[in-house]
Amino acid sequence: MARQQERDLLWLREEFYLSPLPTEKKVIFGHTPTDMITGTWYPFITDQRVGIDTGCVFGGCLSAVELDEGRVTAVYQVGHQASRVG
Repeated sequence: MARQQERDLLWLREEFYLSPLPTEKKVIFGHTPTDMITGTWYPFITDQRVGIDTGCVFGGCLSAVELDEGRVTAVYQVGHQASRVG
């Protein structure tokens, strides 16, 4: 982190969530609305990254994910029933 430029810390998006490089642990992130990534207001879920900003401020949903041993097992959204994953 100390070697990162301020611009990258504030504005780096696609290079992060589309990166094929593995991470040491699963990264849960926000501040990038999922409709920018997938075109939907559903969490962005991969093996390495989970985006949970589902655009509540823009008329989307408020979302949370349930993890079990690092795997997303459920997605909760305000106004929607929980949905089990995998």
